[in-house]
Amino acid sequence: MGGSYLVGSTNFVMHIIITFAMPFCVSNKIDHFFCDIPAVLELSCQDIWANELVIFVIAGCVIIGSFVVTIISYVEIISKILKLHSVSSRKKTFATCSSHFIVVTVFYGSAVFMYFTPRSSHRIGQNSVVSLMYTVIAPLLNPFIYSLRNKEVKSNMKTIILRQIEYLNYNFCLF
Repeated sequence: MGGSYLVGSTNFVMHIIITFAMPFCVSNKIDHFFCDIPAVLELSCQDIWANELVIFVIAGCVIIGSFVVTIISYVEIISKILKLHSVSSRKKTFATCSSHFIVVTVFYGSAVFMYFTPRSSHRIGQNSVVSLMYTVIAPLLNPFIYSLRNKEVKSNMKTIILRQIEYLNYNFCLF
């Protein structure tokens, strides 16, 4: 936990240092959902190549480092699962891990795309959509996926969906 705080603090301090050292133009409107470093750098009046290099290195250390730790934990989990004697237990555990793996893939995939691709290869609005994936969609998927593992939640979702279908069928027949 201490390592996470240390890496996170170093990350934001480095971003503050490189951002405040830049001259900015008259515009103060960021074309983004939130105040992300690449979006702020777009407002600069100078060449931001060096800043992008620093972001690339910092993002590389943070994203790749946490990804490696995640992969190591997956290897540990899979090795423990393979030692289970019951086939049904293995199947159930792999199903849980696969849903988590989807969320991890969405998060890391969009973060890698956002911070490891050159700015010139992005289309207008693409950064906003990608950043939405790793800041909103991935965190929302996690509780949704895990709650669908609960039998009571599954039953309630099925009931709600069936009621909506009945409601739509009833209203459609009125026309």
